[in-house]
Amino acid sequence: MSKITRIIARSRIGKKIEKSGKMEVPEEDEHKYLSSLKSPSKRQDLDLLTEPEDIKYFPTLCVIASKMAYKNNLFIKDVLQKQWNNMNLLDAKDFWNVYQQNHSTKAFMLHDYNPNPEMIVVVFRGTKPLDVHALSTDVNIFGCKFGQGTERVHSGFMRALGLQMDDKWPRDVDRDDNRPLAYYSIREKLREIFRRNRQTKFILTGHSLGGALAILFLAVLLLHEESDIVNRLKAVYTFGQPMVGNQEFAAFMTRKLEEYRIRYFRFVFSNDLIPRLPTCSGTFEYKHFGPWLYYDTKYEGQKSDKDPLKDYFSYKIVKAGIENRRLSKLRSYITSHRGRQYITAIREGETTILQ
Repeated sequence: MSKITRIIARSRIGKKIEKSGKMEVPEEDEHKYLSSLKSPSKRQDLDLLTEPEDIKYFPTLCVIASKMAYKNNLFIKDVLQKQWNNMNLLDAKDFWNVYQQNHSTKAFMLHDYNPNPEMIVVVFRGTKPLDVHALSTDVNIFGCKFGQGTERVHSGFMRALGLQMDDKWPRDVDRDDNRPLAYYSIREKLREIFRRNRQTKFILTGHSLGGALAILFLAVLLLHEESDIVNRLKAVYTFGQPMVGNQEFAAFMTRKLEEYRIRYFRFVFSNDLIPRLPTCSGTFEYKHFGPWLYYDTKYEGQKSDKDPLKDYFSYKIVKAGIENRRLSKLRSYITSHRGRQYITAIREGETTILQ
């Protein structure tokens, strides 16, 4: 364990456990280790509190699972076995990024037996703090081509999914179990499940970068015309997701979502900065697609085609915040992005924007 990890663990977790007068610091691969940088999850934060028939069931399941993705695999398995009923952890991997030459993409899959039909939930992890590889994925905003038209998408996000060195998406690649690629590995796992069970459906979800990977995973399925898989997709739920492509890509995805009748729930909480980024790549402007499902700090919901905060990037507002020392306003751009904020918003917020 690195020195900085040991310091963080002691400050947040180690205080709770003592043996023979000595501090016990959990290792990162233990089930009781919690990531303090992403706000440690209290057990009550992980309670679903709803039934499958409840309109909040799947949003709640997805937002909590998206936050759990920052934890280690033993922690996730422990929650599924001991706290959530009738759910199994199907797979959890660190996937290979051929550009970074590193296992920097993480996702896990759970099987929820509670709803009818049963549901597979594919959960992508967001950007892990102090992870240089994950941060470089976020800042690599220069676009790469998508398909044969003028659609362009975020290069860093696509590389995290398994984009090849020639910036292309072949339908199939040689399998390497030591260096699995997120898109191809998860797609094959879904194929196996759907061959065995003709009724099971699935959901894609993630927080922050994880949300971007979730919607782009669907985009590559559409590019490869994987209709058998796409027809099993119930919905995509993202929380604090950044923009992923240009206007032409947004138009392509809008058409396909309507064609396959896929529900796309893109949640934004208050002043969260990340959904307003990136603005442009130098060669094209980024654009969201799908409605803004916006919750303010009172957890009142609003469904809109545009950002409800029209003057979010106003120079006057930022300048006034600095001059008047309203640093709490500026800090909220970051604190609004926390996973716990989204969990509370989904639990406490009104349900009209979910319909």
